[in-house]
Amino acid sequence: MGAHVFLSYASADRALADEITRSLGEAGLTVTRPDTIAAPTDGPSLDALKTALTNADVMIAIVPPTGTPGSNNVSFEVGAADALDKPVVAVTNDVSDAIDFGRFQPVSAKDLPDLVRHVRALLKGQ
Repeated sequence: MGAHVFLSYASADRALADEITRSLGEAGLTVTRPDTIAAPTDGPSLDALKTALTNADVMIAIVPPTGTPGSNNVSFEVGAADALDKPVVAVTNDVSDAIDFGRFQPVSAKDLPDLVRHVRALLKGQ
């Protein structure tokens, strides 16, 4: 089993999250997403999220445009990963949407091979 990646995204970005999950899986990485964490029917519990983030080697956050439903969840998950000293990669379609995520490493959503290379480089640096 490969290194663990936690992928955070707003529901509006589910299609991109699916593409990223496939690309990382093909690269031999294990991807955990909030929608794949076993939890009560109303979504993953805070304990389940904390465990998933603790077990992750890297976090990828798809940066939603300001005001996107679910964007608060992404911000919360990024903050938790940062508090756990996890490297965070911000995937964005538009750099102006990533202002709040500016201190994290940005990667274009249009270049998934670059994202895979970036994650592998972070894993080698650990």
